[in-house]
Amino acid sequence: QDSGDFFLSDLQRYSLNVPSWCRGPIGPRHRVIWESSKAPLPRHRTSSRHSLYFDNSHDAQYAFRMKRFLSTTTAYAVVFLFLLCSTSLYSQEYYRFDLLASNLRIPWEIEFAPDGRIWCTERDGFVIAINPQTGERTTLLDLSQRVRSKDEAGLLGFAFHPEFPDSAYFYTSFTEIRGDEFYQVLARYRYVADTLIDEMILDEWGPVSLYHAGSRLAFGADGHLYVSTGDATEETVAQDWNSRKGKVLRYTSNGEIPVDNPLPENPVWAIGFRNPQGLVVTRDGAVYTAEHGPAIEDEVNKVDRSRNYGWPFVNGPCDDEEEMLFCNTFNVKGPFFSTGESTLGICALTEYNGTKYPGWENALLLSSLKGGRIHVLKRSANGESTTSVKDYFARCVGRIRDFAVSPDGTLHICTSNRDGRSSPGFPRETDDRLYRITRTTERPEFAEQQHPDTIFANVGESIVHSINLRNTGGAVLSIVNWWSTGAVSDDFYVHLYDGQQWVRNNGTNAFPLVVEPKTEGIQSGELALQAGNINVTRRYNIVISTEFPDVDWAEDTITILGEVGKPVSYVTSWTNNGEYGALTTGYALRSGRTSVFSVAGETGNIPRGETSTVTVTYTADDVSARDYAELAIVGNVPDRRRLIINAEAVLSTVDEKVSASPLVRPQPVTDVATFVLPDNIEAHHLTIVDALGRTVNTATLHEDAGTVIVDATQFTPGAYVAVFEGRHSLRVPFVVARQR
Repeated sequence: QDSGDFFLSDLQRYSLNVPSWCRGPIGPRHRVIWESSKAPLPRHRTSSRHSLYFDNSHDAQYAFRMKRFLSTTTAYAVVFLFLLCSTSLYSQEYYRFDLLASNLRIPWEIEFAPDGRIWCTERDGFVIAINPQTGERTTLLDLSQRVRSKDEAGLLGFAFHPEFPDSAYFYTSFTEIRGDEFYQVLARYRYVADTLIDEMILDEWGPVSLYHAGSRLAFGADGHLYVSTGDATEETVAQDWNSRKGKVLRYTSNGEIPVDNPLPENPVWAIGFRNPQGLVVTRDGAVYTAEHGPAIEDEVNKVDRSRNYGWPFVNGPCDDEEEMLFCNTFNVKGPFFSTGESTLGICALTEYNGTKYPGWENALLLSSLKGGRIHVLKRSANGESTTSVKDYFARCVGRIRDFAVSPDGTLHICTSNRDGRSSPGFPRETDDRLYRITRTTERPEFAEQQHPDTIFANVGESIVHSINLRNTGGAVLSIVNWWSTGAVSDDFYVHLYDGQQWVRNNGTNAFPLVVEPKTEGIQSGELALQAGNINVTRRYNIVISTEFPDVDWAEDTITILGEVGKPVSYVTSWTNNGEYGALTTGYALRSGRTSVFSVAGETGNIPRGETSTVTVTYTADDVSARDYAELAIVGNVPDRRRLIINAEAVLSTVDEKVSASPLVRPQPVTDVATFVLPDNIEAHHLTIVDALGRTVNTATLHEDAGTVIVDATQFTPGAYVAVFEGRHSLRVPFVVARQR
C-alpha cells in the first residue's frame, strides 16, 4: 500500500512467501529476497544499486540488477510483482538429448579416447569402444568369464595412462570370481590394434562383498594413479590403514608404492570412506571423491594426504558432540558438499572446462543415480567448499552413471537403468543408453493428455499409478510444480517428486501417483502440472473408480522353458468373477526384456462368469537367459490383476528339471514368506527384486541362517525373486498374492 507509513528503510533483507499463482519456475520451496546495498534506504530517495534474486537454499539462480528504483512504495510493489510473475522468469536455457548408442550392458565408466571414440566398461565384463557418429561398437576386452557382475560388483572404473596412446596402457578395476569368494583386482593392460593384452595385476584385495566396491580411477597431476575403494560393507575397516577397503589409494603407473605416500610400502593415501563411486583430479591438482551415504549425507570430499574422512563414525559434517570429538581426535576433514537429510546416490564426478554450457565453466559436475540428475557445483577460491549448486534433468533418462566430455567440450552421459535399482518408467526397452547433451534453439512442447487416466482401486487400498508425460518438442521439458483439484483431489498424491521432473525431447516419462480411494463409486478430479522452461500448464483428468470386474487367472504363475531360438507357447486363461463386465482392449507385458515375449488373446466384453484364453510365447536368446514378466489385462480391469511369468533357457526341453522340496512357503505368499535354504547353500545377503529387476529390499543374514522369514505385506502384489548371495548364489522366484 502507498499510505506513506510503510517503506523499505528498516531492513536490509526481506523474505517473502511467493503466492502459488505466480511461482513459475521458482517452485514451492524457494524464497524471494530483497537485498539493498545501502541501509537504511531513506524515504523518497533512490538507491544506486539493488539486487532482487531468488534463493533456492543453494545459490541465487535468478538475478535481476537495476541501476535505479523509484522511491514510492507503490512503484516498488509494481516492479516486484511484474518481475516475479513475468514469463521472462522461465528459463531460456534449452537442452536436448541425442541418443548415440543403446542396449549397453550396464555401462559403468565412459571416456573419450584420442581417436574420438568413447571407451566404455560394461559391468558384465566387457571393455568396448563406441563410435559416437555411427554407434558402431568394438569389443576390446572380454572378462565376462572371470567377473562377478551383480549388485555393485563387476567390471567398474578405468583410466588411460596420462600419455596414452604413446604409453598405451589402460587401467581398470574389477570383481573377480575365485572359487566361492570374490576379490577386487586392479589391473593394467596394453592397447594394441583394438585389443587389450598383456594383463598385469597391480594389486588385489579380498575377499570382498558384492556391495560398496567404489572403484573409480584417475591419474593425478603428479603422474600417480589414484583409486577409490568402498568398505565392502565391513564398515570399521574404513579406519584401518592396513586394509585397502574404504580408502583412496595411490600408486605409480607401474603399480608400485610412491615414496611420498603417508606410510612406507602402503598404497593408502586417505581413509574413512564408505562407497566412493566418483573420483576426479582437477586442473589445479586437487583430488575429489563422491560417495554414497547410508540413508543421509551423500558426500563430495576434497581429498588430502593422510586425512581421515570419518566413516563409519562420522557421516556428513562434524556437527554433533560425538562426531566433533572423533573429528578432533582422528584428523577428520569435513565434506566439500553433502546432501543433508537425504541421499541422491551421487556417482560420477568430473571437472567441466569447456564453454558449451553457460554457467558451468570450471565447475564440478556430479551425477546422481537415485536423483537422476546432473548437479553443477561451483567451488570457492580455495576449493574447500561450494559456492553454488544447480541441478538439471531430474529423472529425464533415469539413473545417470557417468560423464564423458569430448575435446570440444560437449557433455556425454551413460545411464544405469538395468542395474536393478531403476525408478518408475525405467528401464526402457533399449536401455542402457549413451546420450550427447547439447544446447538448442528448439523448444519443448508439453503435449496434452490424450485420454483421462482411469484408476481402479477399492476403498482402503493404496496403489501406484503413473501418468504418462509427453514432450513432442526438440528440447527437454522441465516440470516444476503441481497441484490437484476436484472431488478426488485428496484421494491421490504425487509420488517420488522432489521439486523437479524432466522429460526428454520427443520422449515420454512417468509421473507416479499414489492413489488411495476414500469413497465408493466413480469420481473425478484434476492434476495440474506446470512447466519450468516454457509458460505452459497442462491439466490431467483423473478418474478413480471402485466399480470394476474382479478377474482370476487360472494360474498365478506360469513357467516356460525354451531352447535358444525356438519359440515356446503357453496357453492359459482368466475368468471374470466380478459384478461388472470386463471390457478388454488388449494385454500389457511388463518386463526388463519384453522383446523375448509375445502375447495373443481375446478382446472385447467378457461377461460375468465367462473365461478368456491367452497365449504367451517365449523365445530364449541366450543359454543363460532367465526372464521374469508380469502380464496385465488392458481395459477396465485393474492392472494389478497380473499373471506372473517365469521363463528360462534350457539345453533341451526334454531335460528333466531337478528340484528339491519347495524353497518358499506358501506359494503364492500372502503375509509372510518363509524361505528354507538347502543345507549346501551358504548365504549371508538377501536381495528382493521385482519383475523388472529393481531392488525393493535388502538384508544381511546370519551365518547359520537355514530359514529366512520375510514380511511380504511391504510388497505390492506381483512377481519377485529372492536372491541369496554369499559363498553360493541362489535365486528363488515367488509371488505376492493379489489383494481383493
